[in-house]
Amino acid sequence: MADELFATVRAKNLGLVVVTHDPTIAKRADRTIDLGSYAPNGGTESTPPAEKRKRRLLRMR
Repeated sequence: MADELFATVRAKNLGLVVVTHDPTIAKRADRTIDLGSYAPNGGTESTPPAEKRKRRLLRMR
């Protein structure tokens, strides 16, 4: 299904927004934005994104 979707988007010169946790899907995109490192309102974060993800994963256990 992903093959058909990406092929259609490219063939018709369209844009596509994909939200995924799957790195193999993300690699197919021309551009990606990692929301894990997004700082709202243009601010900076004091905790590095990788550390935040680690903390979230630990809380899920």
